[in-house]
Amino acid sequence: MNILSFLFQSNNIIFTFIAILSGIVLFILNFPKKDIWINSTQAINIANKEGATWLDIRSSKLFKQGHIAQAKNIPLDQLKTKILSLSKKKPLILISASDHDINPTAKLLYSEGFLKVFAIAGGMNSWIDTNLPIITE
Repeated sequence: MNILSFLFQSNNIIFTFIAILSGIVLFILNFPKKDIWINSTQAINIANKEGATWLDIRSSKLFKQGHIAQAKNIPLDQLKTKILSLSKKKPLILISASDHDINPTAKLLYSEGFLKVFAIAGGMNSWIDTNLPIITE
């Protein structure tokens, strides 16, 4: 029996529809939202209003050279093993060294159940260019 004829038999059509719909939903949920990019001012507003967690995914070395005061440093290469230390109830604001790290990071966070993930466009350089305060160690 041909697979297409099996899938579209009248008694299998509902199951086929459910399978296709489930696949579409999973596909959509595994891709980052397009509205993750925010500027420094928007990030501050989200942090103040919603108690967001600042997540700096840069290396520990770059973090020590200058970071946002309340930022938690989990370098990108350690994120998969330390993801459980983050609250899924609070929004996450990602800080990176370069924007190209953000989409795969956001995709990982969404797949792990984080619902509100934002990223500062331009990363830490954008924060510094806006003359906002940083902490050095």
